[in-house]
Amino acid sequence: MLTITILPIAPAEVKYDEVREKLSKREIQLLDCRNRPEIGNAGMVPGSCNVPLPELEEAFKMDSDSFERKYGCRKPNPEEENVVMMCGTGRRAKLAIDALRPLGYHRLKWYSGSFNDWVAKGGDVAKSRDLFQPTNS
Repeated sequence: MLTITILPIAPAEVKYDEVREKLSKREIQLLDCRNRPEIGNAGMVPGSCNVPLPELEEAFKMDSDSFERKYGCRKPNPEEENVVMMCGTGRRAKLAIDALRPLGYHRLKWYSGSFNDWVAKGGDVAKSRDLFQPTNS
């Protein structure tokens, strides 16, 4: 009997310089899956959108208008190749990518160093007063 094991495909990895450059040109959509208290304490990458990991699957099942009202950014389409996931260290971003694959998101990219790398390399940080405040709808 032949046994076949299907291993998950590793997401394409992006690094700080590519994220910084493409974000400045608005060539990527950067989704941060950290929880809101982390964002409130540490801030976030300007231009990124916070969709916390515990809400991720439900968020991506929303219609586009509801997603935008709740998270302050447009909902990516599954076919897009310019969507990058990040978190604090990169671990949860990989979990987020794995969680979204069953919903058809097979082209998501992974910012491996994530927020810690961004800060360590001198990237700008938006503090809580500058951030989008999500709605409960």
